[in-house]
Amino acid sequence: MRDGTYMQHDQVRPLGGAVLFLIGSSYSSFAEFAESADGPIHRSEDPLYAPKGPDFISCLRGYVDILGPDCVGGADRMYPIRRALLLRSLLEERAPGLMVGDHILIDEAVLNAFLTVPNYRHGARSLERILAMSTISGRRTFERASLPPEAQLNLHVNGKAFMDRVRYPRLPPALCETLAKELFVAYKQQRREMAKTAAEKQALDADPAMCDWEDLPEESKESTRMQADDIPHKLRMINCYMAKEGNGRRPLTEFTARQLEMLAEREHERWNAEKLHKQWRTGPRNASARTTPFLVPWRDLEEKFKDVDRAMVRCVPQLLPTQGYCIYYLGKGAE
Repeated sequence: MRDGTYMQHDQVRPLGGAVLFLIGSSYSSFAEFAESADGPIHRSEDPLYAPKGPDFISCLRGYVDILGPDCVGGADRMYPIRRALLLRSLLEERAPGLMVGDHILIDEAVLNAFLTVPNYRHGARSLERILAMSTISGRRTFERASLPPEAQLNLHVNGKAFMDRVRYPRLPPALCETLAKELFVAYKQQRREMAKTAAEKQALDADPAMCDWEDLPEESKESTRMQADDIPHKLRMINCYMAKEGNGRRPLTEFTARQLEMLAEREHERWNAEKLHKQWRTGPRNASARTTPFLVPWRDLEEKFKDVDRAMVRCVPQLLPTQGYCIYYLGKGAE
């Protein structure tokens, strides 16, 4: 390799002339590789292997750990974005017929499975193999029926976990629409509470996102419907479910502080994935240019905007009973 660049902490750095050794198929980081070279692993039983690892490391002039598609520790919130970028690149190459302008036509449930499945058994290679096993060549849309059988998926992911995400049912259309409207009301109420100064209130009055539901752009309506559809998934995260009232069990009427924070973060991650799928970018707030300053990890979001996500989650135990539903813990009681 004669030249190249890589990014480190938002800075592009030159690589220069280099010979690259890619060890990602066996090790997730250089530290893991170096430890195995010095430590007692099964290959060190070979008397020829023991000196090779340290000798190889002594010849290196540097290394770069490139994160794969899986989550690396509890603080890694960017792995869905890495997956989205990798998935888009592979689909552009393997199935250009799915492209319509800058958009890729893929079922939302299928996309959700690719972005949220717990892990890929063989890293990026597994994601690529799943696409190779899918019947997408010559298709106009990546549908659920295009996926390989669950048994085949097991080669590269937890097949059941993947298909559970694909089969995840949406709310009945009428219920989804009603909850979406109520969530939009809660959103506008939170935004009004955030506006403290006269200038902030004036800017809020001019914000097109504060219009009536009937005047809201269809894309924004659909975004709120997707938020409503995600309610059952959020409840499963805290070992709960929603069901019709009257089953004799005591319903959950308020989330704990820990539950609220977990579900608010989930909502922001869901919103991030949705915006990335629809070709939004980070930048000044501009719907026409499809840019928003909020397309950042939860940890980097301003506290006042975290409060918006918290408000959207906090209202759910009060909204569902208005439609005849309540929240209940799975099993015999609390999680």
